[in-house]
Amino acid sequence: MDVSIFVETTFDDGETRRRNIVRLRRAPDDFSAENLGLLLDDAKTLLRQLQEAIVQDQVGQAVKARRKCSDCGKPLRLKFQMQHSEPFGHRML
Repeated sequence: MDVSIFVETTFDDGETRRRNIVRLRRAPDDFSAENLGLLLDDAKTLLRQLQEAIVQDQVGQAVKARRKCSDCGKPLRLKFQMQHSEPFGHRML
């Protein structure tokens, strides 16, 4: 048996994002008492993945909101850019 758990975030602008948080798999022939329901390790993984998804969406929304001028709503320019060297090339930060 497979159980998929999704989180769906609806932002203030109406955009909706849906992500698969965790997929639990249970053997169909293993219905012992200790394998029924949500196991402690499953719960820890679920909570960690859920927290990560929520924080990513909150931070993304906050960054997006702060990139606009509070007076006129126009996108703000970046004040500086940094170039980061990696083994496979350069990346702008």
